[in-house]
Amino acid sequence: MVTGASGGLGRAIALALAEAGAAVAVAARSKPNLEETAREIDPLMGWTSSSDMRQQIELEFATAEEAVAYCERHGIPYQVFEPKRPARRAISYSDNFAFKRREPWTH
Repeated sequence: MVTGASGGLGRAIALALAEAGAAVAVAARSKPNLEETAREIDPLMGWTSSSDMRQQIELEFATAEEAVAYCERHGIPYQVFEPKRPARRAISYSDNFAFKRREPWTH
């Protein structure tokens, strides 16, 4: 398993291991670049496979209600997580120069 395989050192390691004959699994945050690395590892197939079917599809919905309706229609178990609003603390510009400043200066 090579993480960060979408570019740089991770990609180079994944390609070197594949060329040496190792079975390579790749992971990264950037899906398009990761798919390119996977195709380069296995150019004959042009795609990579997985035994987990849930990894092979990606669905997008405009609203949470559409996603819930789809899951219920197809008998797929689901959980809905509402996004949390960030806690904002009201401060003034002068707080940057306060004597009892909590964080050290960053510049």
